[in-house]
Amino acid sequence: RAPPPPVPAADFAATVRFVHGSLAAPRADPSGRHPDYLAVCAAFRPPRTAAAAVYLRALCAPAVDGGGVLSALAAHPVAYARLIHLVLRCDPCGGNDGLAAAHGEFLGGLVSANAVFCENVVEAYVRMAMETDAEEEEDGGDRRMAHVHAQLRALTVSTPRASAALLALLSARAPHVSSPGDALVRYCGRALELARAHVPAGGEAVLEHVLRRAVEVDVEIELGGEDAGSGDEGAVEPQKSMADKLDGLMLLLFRHVTPPSAAHPVPAPPC
Repeated sequence: RAPPPPVPAADFAATVRFVHGSLAAPRADPSGRHPDYLAVCAAFRPPRTAAAAVYLRALCAPAVDGGGVLSALAAHPVAYARLIHLVLRCDPCGGNDGLAAAHGEFLGGLVSANAVFCENVVEAYVRMAMETDAEEEEDGGDRRMAHVHAQLRALTVSTPRASAALLALLSARAPHVSSPGDALVRYCGRALELARAHVPAGGEAVLEHVLRRAVEVDVEIELGGEDAGSGDEGAVEPQKSMADKLDGLMLLLFRHVTPPSAAHPVPAPPC
């Protein structure tokens, strides 16, 4: 287990030297077990520490010799796999310590240094959006979604392949129709929101995917109806759950295919 990360020095330059120095270990020792390197990695494990934001800022800072630290990370993804994975999985919106800005700068710089990380970074933002549940929307979820939209907007402008990566992920990762609760409806709603905001030309593909999911749910309802009609009491509750999913998906489709003026008609003026 990694030792607890040290408290960042008041002198930011000292923190930069510590963090940059820790990166020499993985390339010299393939096991990646050097204490300083593990300490930096540990800052991004849940529950993340206050050091995470400062360490990310240090990783984005130029090296003492003028070289690019992010370029070194991007050029040796296997050696630094532990650190990159932990940063990608880190939720940057849980506090007010500047982590979100530093996290966005780090991931953006990583893609700029090596476009092969584009899909990984897009996936991190999609996961962040999809993991925002109803309770989080009322307690910090809006801030998380604002961060996701801002980062995806910048990424799709700077890296053309990000748009294709986003569409592929949104279509491929939808929950199965039998997933519990409203997971499928929430996912499809988020997918339509992200596609409309960042890949308007590809929104139809996501819309078609949601329609296919609605058809699959309808088929499941038809098959379940046969069981319910045969007197199987255990089939009634799943039927209701599937019907709720279908209602939710149809509402999403209606909202995204109906022009606002048609969905909310303007009343005729009084005679």
